[in-house]
Amino acid sequence: MSVIRMKTKKIEAYGEYIRNILINRDIDCDEQWWEGLESSSEIESLINTETYKISNSLKMKIESEEKFIFLGFKQCVDRERLLKEIGDEVKHMADGYDGGLGSIHLVCFVTNMRNRIFLEKLICSEEGQKMKRRVRTITGNKRDRINCTYILDHEFKKQDIKLVNLKRYELIQMPAPRSHINWEGNETFKAGRKGYVMTVDLYQLVEIYNKVGDRLFDRNVRYGLNEQLGVDQAIKDTLENNPEQFWFKNNGVTIMVEWRDFKLDRVGEILLESLNEYGNLQFSVINGAQTITAAAEYFYGQEYELEECRLEAEKKKIRDRINGSKGAQVLLRIIHIPREEEGGAQDGSSKEVSEISVALNRQKPIKSEDIAFASPFVEKMAGYLEREQRAGRKYFKLVKRGEDSRFEHSIDLVEFARAQKACAGEPGDARSKGTNTLLSFESGLNADYHFKDTGIFAEEWMNADPSEEPLVFQKYYGAVSFAVKTSRLYEKLRPDFYFPDFKQQVVIQNGKWYFTSYLTGLFNSFHTDFLEFQDRFDLVNLCMTELMELFAKRVAELSGDYLEDEYEFNSNLFKKNEFFNYIVNEMDWTEFGDLVNDLPESGGNLLFTGPEDQSANRILALKVNRIELGTGEDEQDISVDSTAEAMVKTTEYILTNYHYTNAEIIAWCGGWLGDDRAEIDFTAGYFRGREKKIMVNGKEYWIGTSSNSKRKYDQIEELCMVVGVKHGTIRWYSKSVKKPIFEW
Repeated sequence: MSVIRMKTKKIEAYGEYIRNILINRDIDCDEQWWEGLESSSEIESLINTETYKISNSLKMKIESEEKFIFLGFKQCVDRERLLKEIGDEVKHMADGYDGGLGSIHLVCFVTNMRNRIFLEKLICSEEGQKMKRRVRTITGNKRDRINCTYILDHEFKKQDIKLVNLKRYELIQMPAPRSHINWEGNETFKAGRKGYVMTVDLYQLVEIYNKVGDRLFDRNVRYGLNEQLGVDQAIKDTLENNPEQFWFKNNGVTIMVEWRDFKLDRVGEILLESLNEYGNLQFSVINGAQTITAAAEYFYGQEYELEECRLEAEKKKIRDRINGSKGAQVLLRIIHIPREEEGGAQDGSSKEVSEISVALNRQKPIKSEDIAFASPFVEKMAGYLEREQRAGRKYFKLVKRGEDSRFEHSIDLVEFARAQKACAGEPGDARSKGTNTLLSFESGLNADYHFKDTGIFAEEWMNADPSEEPLVFQKYYGAVSFAVKTSRLYEKLRPDFYFPDFKQQVVIQNGKWYFTSYLTGLFNSFHTDFLEFQDRFDLVNLCMTELMELFAKRVAELSGDYLEDEYEFNSNLFKKNEFFNYIVNEMDWTEFGDLVNDLPESGGNLLFTGPEDQSANRILALKVNRIELGTGEDEQDISVDSTAEAMVKTTEYILTNYHYTNAEIIAWCGGWLGDDRAEIDFTAGYFRGREKKIMVNGKEYWIGTSSNSKRKYDQIEELCMVVGVKHGTIRWYSKSVKKPIFEW
């Protein structure tokens, strides 16, 4: 393999590892972020290091509330320096991030199991605990622990991967042979699936894992998931104390082989593949990954202890323990489905492999999406939609996680939530909020689940009688299907776009939900309900390319007046709703209307009308950059960097200039304003590590600023009412709007 080809394949593999970690942690990422120049450069530096290299998720352009430190590790001569540099990387990330870092996840890429064990021991050591304490101090998350994931990516080496010391007469075949045992008759075994069941030494599978790394689990990607129900520890305990019982206590391992030349033509061994090229494995463990990785941790952990041990008597105990554990055996199934040749008419074998892998991994950890789907709200909606479909109406169908949602009218619950956010004019949330946030719930009476985000899950729907359901559904969810279809088509067409203009390309790359939200709003005249919405996706489909191109150009142009610093025009801009509000206010919608209204299929109807009164529909969620406090000669004109700073300055002004009692303040505003530091540390509220301290008349107060912009307005109004602030005293301004966006 050429050096360039090897480098490209390794970058792709590392990007795929990271992508799957994000997926397994319910972190959604629309963009192919690893294809960017900066991201590829960071990944390449992890791969090429001779010792170790550290990077982070900000450098990789990964957008998530949870932040990642990446460590490419081959060897280490100074343990303390390595730990210090991990802490320094967290510090650099904190310095470059506006807001709390949240949880920290350390992802370690290692080239063999010994290096993995070294890092595990180091991070659990006293020095490692000291590093963790430093990180918690930097992030402010004193209760959080650092999560660690280890990815084993072995250096390329041509080799045969095989199982040895097998007793062929014990092997069972499927379909069963018609004549002799283990004799593959042509009349029975035609091209297609074959199956073999046997017992093998568990240690052999562990050695294969050490040779090829986590690519062994390409068809069953589960790295990055936390241990569930103590299974890992139970596996290790059995290996140490009762290895002879392992076969009876374990469900076994299944290997899928897609190598076309695979066959049982050797005595006492099975060749799984002749490995020639990095990353091109044609076999994979599709069930039993946890068994193999937990066993590998145990065996190589014991061998590490043996190398580190200096007492001969203790060494003998460890050797005896290792030798005894190597007697553990496991049930192994090998399924052979030859991969179809490239250029074939269909990829039936790949589909069948995927179906088998999914079927064997039904026992997945329960996630928030699974619980949400069992909630009374979703149960009621799914039943309603099913009845409507049976009646011949073209409604969508809600499907569970793992079910096929690729069909036009099938939508899973997460996509439903994102689409509803877009319909509500909150595309930043649709893009940036994770599954756990969108579907967050709390237990109510009778153990029912109530969703926290009533903007997605409207209480009126839950309370609607059967006779009211059609009207209430249309009111809240009449545009969801349109939004889903629009976003899917956008995703399909996006790779075909390339703009020489950097800004336009950024819009196309990151603006899927912005575009979807804007188009939905235009068809609905930006009303707050969808009672009069008509789904005309058929027309959008005819001019989608032109609409996307126009949107990219106009948004790029508007950004010049919106941003003071051109470097702020990046993917982060589309993670919030603020810029979208500005677009709704300032964009000339008539050009979009012309594209749709002029189509012959529109029948000459005026389908796009835009906001009925744009000046009245301004959404007060724009970034505050200036505030005016007081009246007359006492008036203060203060520049601020954010709405949060405006809230802090305003609160400080009110507490300094008005009379009140602390008890009165805490009773009304205790969720975001407090004077007891211990109480603030103990509770979450709107503080959550983002509190700001002010000093008023020699007394300390803390202000929680983690609320959204609209809630900040409400909180200041609460304070004004409590202490009796005169109207006309407070005004907040955004650079995009001349009149005050908030005033009291």
